[in-house]
This record gives sequence, C-alpha cells and structure tokens, in this order.
Amino acid sequence: MDFLTPALYKFTPGMVFTSTFLVGDLAGVNSADVTHTRSNPAPAPSNPDPSNPTEHEWTLNLSFANNAFTAGDIYRFNVGRKQQQDATVPQGLTNTGASAPIIGTGVSLFRADHTADLLGDGVFIPEDPNGTNIQPGMSFNGTIVDGATTYPFSGRLKNKIGHGYSVLDGFGFINAEAATAATLPVPGVASRKTHGAAGDFDVQLPINGPAGIECRSGGASNAHTLVFTFDRPVASNGNATVTQGSATIAPAPAGGTNPSMAPNPNQVTVNLTNVANAQHLIVTLSNVQDTSGATFPSVAARMDVLLGDTTANGHVNSSDIAQTQSQSGVPVTSSNFREDVTVNGSINSSDIALVQAQSGTALP
Repeated sequence: MDFLTPALYKFTPGMVFTSTFLVGDLAGVNSADVTHTRSNPAPAPSNPDPSNPTEHEWTLNLSFANNAFTAGDIYRFNVGRKQQQDATVPQGLTNTGASAPIIGTGVSLFRADHTADLLGDGVFIPEDPNGTNIQPGMSFNGTIVDGATTYPFSGRLKNKIGHGYSVLDGFGFINAEAATAATLPVPGVASRKTHGAAGDFDVQLPINGPAGIECRSGGASNAHTLVFTFDRPVASNGNATVTQGSATIAPAPAGGTNPSMAPNPNQVTVNLTNVANAQHLIVTLSNVQDTSGATFPSVAARMDVLLGDTTANGHVNSSDIAQTQSQSGVPVTSSNFREDVTVNGSINSSDIALVQAQSGTALP
C-alpha cells in the first residue's frame, strides 16, 4: 500500500471547488436572489487540463440580493468538491473517486466530484500511518459581508469518529454521520422584531461598552424578543431571569419552552412581556449547554428601553421626530428600521405621531 512507502504518498493539501452546484430546499429565500461564483484558481498542477484553468478553484462565493437573506432564512446547496492536487508524480489528487480493491476493483466509495469527502478526523487517507503530519480534519475560513461590515469566520471540518489507523481507514471509509465542528459567526445578543412584510430586524445589544437602545414599540403587552447567539450549537435552552429593571419572562407557549432553542442551532430565544419604558434592563441567560454537555458561561443581555429614541442617544426630542419624518414613505430596510417604531413594516404618520408623543422622555 502507498502509505507504507513515503515515495508513493498521494498527499492532498486541502480541497478545491468544481463547477458542480445544486440548490436544495430553501426557507425564506428565493434561489433567484442568490448568485454563486468561484474564484482563486488553485495553482498548478491542481488544474491538470490546460484548456480549463479554472476547473479547480479555492474560493466559493455566495451573493444575496439586498435584504433577501435575513435571520431565520435557510439556503441549502451542494457544491462539487475535490482533493487538491499538489504533485504530478505521484499524482496528488484522487480524480476519479476512491476505489475499494478489498470490495472489488473499480467500486467507488465517493462520487467522483465529491472526493474531498475523504477529508475527515482521525481517518488517515492513506498517507502518514503515524499521523504526525496530519491535522484532524480540514480547516476553512470565510467572510460574511453585510453592507459596510465584514464578519470573518473560521473552523475545522471533522467527523467525530476514527482514532488511530486501521485497514478500513486506509481505504478511505468515513462514517456517513460525520459531523462538523466549527466556529459559528457573530456571537452576541440582539433584540429582534418582525416589521410586517419587511421582515425581521435586530437591534444589537453589545455585551460590553454602551448598551443597545431598543426604540420600537412592544405593542399592547410591551413584548420584546431577545436572541442570544453562541459560538457553537446548543443542546439545552437554559433559564432566563430579569436581573435588573422591570420586565417579565413570558409564559411558555403550549407545547413549547421559554427560553427556546431557535431559530438557528447556535441560538436561544427569550420572549419578554411587560417591559417598562425608559429603563436600563438586564436579562441573564444561564445554564445553556452545548452538544458536548459543556455549560456556557451566563450571558447578561443589557437592553436600554426608550420608545421613540430613533437616534439612540438616550433622549427623545426634535432630532428623533425629524429623523422619522425624513423616512416617511420610504421602504423599511436595515438602514432605517428604527424609524418604523410601530413595527408594522411602513414608516408613516403613525410612527411620527408616536415619536412626537414620547418627546421629552429620556433614559434615567
């Protein structure tokens, strides 16, 4: 076997993307609003066909139309992925899929355009039998660009089985239930509201520094929703308490819980009612556990509540009225949703009247 003879190693330094791209089930987003492209051609000899120099590329790009992909939406896709070739002698890329001579010559274990699925944790494919030159799984990184803000993310893909070396490992068998362990982007806390047909918009609530100011109406029950985002998936929702200010943890819905694990795997949602205006509110979420059973540190969400403070300066006055008037009739977007203080998906006279009615109020 090649792995016993270093001169015959077929080593791959990572993964490249091919032109194969399939769209799966979607939720809240239309395929027409998403454009996928590839860039960063892998260096020679990763593109063995001179007539197709972009056959294998390092970077996959997904572009979404403005406001077409918001919190809670799901975009599922499958992209062609291969092991990157790094040498011609011996060839460092499994181009036609892995074969299993122990089962029968020519039997393919993986689709030819998905050979990068061989890259897994603790499964040495057959390279270094001692594992001294192999990191578990495969690292990745990327960015999420939202307007002028760029959020980096990175992690390592790996499955949860396979420690040491076996003959089966040598032929590239990887458990079909291989899982990923990666850092999920943008942990933090936000106050989320649905603005009618315009969709969901978040007021960010920083853990440190000045607190975020929630200026939007909570309706007849003064209800607000906090979304806690963690750096990895959660397995239990924990418990929430009001540790400063005046508010009530809302009763759990029939058949549900509050807090609840939603809307994403790394998020916990807390619903509040009876939230008083003009206050410094703190809601603490504790005893949340991840999928390994580890307990996250408690998170204290600080939300300053001041209805009508669209400028977020702690006072409601003529500047808030003028700002809301300037957006009247303008569609609600991520740049002006604070002026939709009535949270109905439109900025109009009702928002202006509400802000005017609150003029003169301020945070303590």
